[in-house]
Amino acid sequence: MKHANKMFSAFVALLMMLLLTGQSISAPDSKGTDFWLMFNSNLGTPTLTIFITSDVNTSGTVTPQGGAPIPFVVVANVVTPVVIPVLMQIM
Repeated sequence: MKHANKMFSAFVALLMMLLLTGQSISAPDSKGTDFWLMFNSNLGTPTLTIFITSDVNTSGTVTPQGGAPIPFVVVANVVTPVVIPVLMQIM
């Protein structure tokens, strides 16, 4: 009987550890200041758009390789679309 109680106690302790650990793990976010991306060629004439948001008011610049910098301003918690010239897609 003592062996069963010890097994049950160990099981409860393990279960509690797993539950508490699961609460402390947060989902990864995409916050940062330097991103690299590319647009592959598409059928037709697409509108290349990057959607930027922030939890604070901010501003920045999208700088296409070989293209003119594109400044943007983001109001906190609002999604801001930034249109990229179609010539920036990879052919």
